[in-house]
Amino acid sequence: MNRTDIGELCLDNTGKRIFIIKRQRMLFKKSLLIIFISCILVEICTYNNWFPPLEQVIYDTYHRMAKVRPQYTPHVVIIAIDDKTLNYFKEDPLVFWGPHFAQAISALRKAGVTAIGIDLIFSINP
Repeated sequence: MNRTDIGELCLDNTGKRIFIIKRQRMLFKKSLLIIFISCILVEICTYNNWFPPLEQVIYDTYHRMAKVRPQYTPHVVIIAIDDKTLNYFKEDPLVFWGPHFAQAISALRKAGVTAIGIDLIFSINP
């Protein structure tokens, strides 16, 4: 193997001479370094939970630019627990509100509701 200032002369599997340029080797090393640093940055962003806010910004921007609004149906009703109700039952943890939810669900079923969704955080007390 003969070394020169700009590269080195090598033999491939078939015995042909191949000239490898140092610049290409240097570019390859820089590319590997960039990939390694990118992987580290992605890991840091994932660990610090920085991607969900970024994803939300991109998602919101996409929908603003698309100017597409979903068609809402008038048959959707949201029933919420207000502060007055929370203060009335403030001594009962939300975990024990099962009978109250059952009463509300049975009243909704009698009214002809076909689907009910409940979104609660039981770990928070009023």
